[in-house]
Amino acid sequence: MMPSLLPVLLFSLFNIIESVILYEFIPNNVGISKVDLYMKFGLTKALPAGSMIVIAADFASYILANGNIQDNCWSNIDYVNCEISSGIIQLYTSSSIPAYTTMTFYFDNIFDFTSQTPGDTALGFSVTSSWNGVTITEDASNTNIVTIGASVADTFTVLGISADNPTIGDMTNFRFIFATSADVNPGDNILIKFDRVFNPWIAEPAELDITDRNDQNFYHVDCSSDTLGSIQCTAGHWYLNVTGVTNTINAGTLFYLSIKNVLTPDLSNIHFSLYIFNSANQLKIYWNDADMSTTNSLPANAIDIKTVSLSDNYLWDTSDYFFEFYLDFSLTLTNDYSFYILFPQQYDFNSNNTAIPCSAAYQEDGGSLTTWITSQSCSYYNNYVIFRIPSNSGSYSFSATTKITISLYGIVNPRWAQINPWGSAWGDTNFYGDTYYISDKFEIEVFQESLSVIAGRSFGLMHSGYVGLSKAVKQFAFKYPQGCKIY
Repeated sequence: MMPSLLPVLLFSLFNIIESVILYEFIPNNVGISKVDLYMKFGLTKALPAGSMIVIAADFASYILANGNIQDNCWSNIDYVNCEISSGIIQLYTSSSIPAYTTMTFYFDNIFDFTSQTPGDTALGFSVTSSWNGVTITEDASNTNIVTIGASVADTFTVLGISADNPTIGDMTNFRFIFATSADVNPGDNILIKFDRVFNPWIAEPAELDITDRNDQNFYHVDCSSDTLGSIQCTAGHWYLNVTGVTNTINAGTLFYLSIKNVLTPDLSNIHFSLYIFNSANQLKIYWNDADMSTTNSLPANAIDIKTVSLSDNYLWDTSDYFFEFYLDFSLTLTNDYSFYILFPQQYDFNSNNTAIPCSAAYQEDGGSLTTWITSQSCSYYNNYVIFRIPSNSGSYSFSATTKITISLYGIVNPRWAQINPWGSAWGDTNFYGDTYYISDKFEIEVFQESLSVIAGRSFGLMHSGYVGLSKAVKQFAFKYPQGCKIY
């Protein structure tokens, strides 16, 4: 669970005094390993840089780790060291902290509840602070009792995890297929703990995240489900938290979750843990160590994008898109190959487009433009436009000096884009023109269907695959009856 899932009651009880500490084990049930701890408290006195904060409790038998836990320690304050010694967590601050500052701490994967029994309790937390051996604040009450919850019998009966073209270092889309031994109900929260080889924030942020990027605990990512309802996903610390479940999913019924723009790690022997909590934040369904172990190696062959241009560069307008690129390798293209053009997150194909008319041409070094594939229909999946090479096009051997042009017609421009940080005075008009906005980068992959591998791809740091966009300026006129005044 993430901070956004913490019970509202606990937040309402929080006061900035030493004797009240907001905490939660995530989850706190018997039989679960790699449990996280979330804490929130404040101290009534200021702390100078180099202060030591000690979080103590009678939970030494619950701790998996000892020594340096800096990779498992997250906080909204700056610190230089975080360690566990004899069941006590110690942090050393690297900057001064004003009095009454609200401090949050998140310790992931350091507790183990596999040897306890339901109802076991341990003495609660106490927090003390000191500087250079002198105590600044002290909480001696230690009355916040930890109670271990009951084990969870219901589990996931079916789980499938797949990714589009899972290539190391590539942004791809993940899809989870679930079925559970108990019903999933409206108001339930689904939590997926990702292996630590992933980015701790799981995926690229969605537009919805713009106002939340200053939050150090989580942000929004782009997810969807055709079975759960109008869900939202937040991510952070290797957790994906799915809220907004509006449909009832009966036990044994398959349901789905898709996540866009996940940075693909090496998937060899990685694990996921899955949790479903009810509306009271009580764990009801659990599965540990779901596996996924298929990754394509990073392709050695590169695609060099020369330009991405468009016929109409106004936001919201409909435009034709033209991609000019080279294969930095020789390849004979047949109908076993497809080009996958990844559009930036600003584009919304599911709302604006159906089948996309497309064509292709090529130009040998110093030669004239030659039509290669006449008008056909391209499909799309999430933000990929898929240009399949038809069987009637024959085969053609492309060299590194052959420029390929793919044209896509009738694409709806995005409603938003990034402000051009360089402006027209500094911008390269060959790539995005004299415009106020620019898109994120486009990427192109050539995919061999029979082997399900990427034969070559562009790499974002090696090309300028942007387009320039301008704010839409529309003129309109209207008439009003005689004698009507407009103020």
